[in-house]
Amino acid sequence: MSKKSWYTKKNPLNRAKNKTTSMSVTPTKFWQNTSGKFLNLSRDISFFDPTMKIVFTLSILVVLASLLWKTLFTNVSSEASTIFALNNGAIFFFSWLLAREVDPDRPLGAYVSAALAVGTALIWGIGDIAVIFWLMMLMRLLNRSAGLGAGLFDNLIILTATYFVAYKGYWLYAALTAIAYALETQLPKGSPRSFYAAGFAFWIATLSQGVPLGDSSIPADIFSFMILATILFLPIVRMSTVLKSIGDYDKVILNTYRVQAAQIFFLAAAFILTWFYGEKVLNSLLPVWSIACGTGLYLLSTVFTRKKS
Repeated sequence: MSKKSWYTKKNPLNRAKNKTTSMSVTPTKFWQNTSGKFLNLSRDISFFDPTMKIVFTLSILVVLASLLWKTLFTNVSSEASTIFALNNGAIFFFSWLLAREVDPDRPLGAYVSAALAVGTALIWGIGDIAVIFWLMMLMRLLNRSAGLGAGLFDNLIILTATYFVAYKGYWLYAALTAIAYALETQLPKGSPRSFYAAGFAFWIATLSQGVPLGDSSIPADIFSFMILATILFLPIVRMSTVLKSIGDYDKVILNTYRVQAAQIFFLAAAFILTWFYGEKVLNSLLPVWSIACGTGLYLLSTVFTRKKS
């Protein structure tokens, strides 16, 4: 018996280590999907999954409740009420998806975040679904919650979403996409070929004619909400030093540095866009601040629950 096989046989921890190593997935190249999946960054979504049934049901209830509220308590047309209700339901669903990426270890916090996003939409105005989707894809790129790196079609979707949110002149969205790609190359198992995608993102930034900077004066109530969300969110970054969540594909525990980098990018992007564009993007980013606040509130509630028990 060889020395290596004896060492592995006599030490169970080494067998577990070898098993984990064998399950790891080599990062995909920019133009390849070596996993056989069409989209590497796609998460498992099934209509038969109990969690997804709950989320879809809640989204439908949000649509019906928003439609009822608009019809009974406002003097808007039925068409406008229907559009508002459908947008609110979509805000709930996509906010739940993004919140899962923000705090993968506490999935129940996603429900709190989605409900808070609907609440802010009713109070201050509807958010932008395209911005939520754009940020969600960048979070998956950085934290690799799907268990794989971005493939060709994932990058095409990210760059298309970037163009969609930046083409009206908001070039900072494209610049942040480029920064996310550059950051991805420096994280564990990062692909150097993401620099190509970063170059395309900078090219998109040059295509969009810059809009004038927004009014730096932010309403006091929204500014207070942003500060509260930041204070509540920062402990989540600290708590992510120890993770339990695993990737959908490789079944390996998520990398701490990747998850924390994604969380910091999430908060920094919200601050940068708000700082430079001000009131022009406040409504678009309301779901983002709601997610930061909702995930933080749920973490705080778990701390108090543990103390009482």
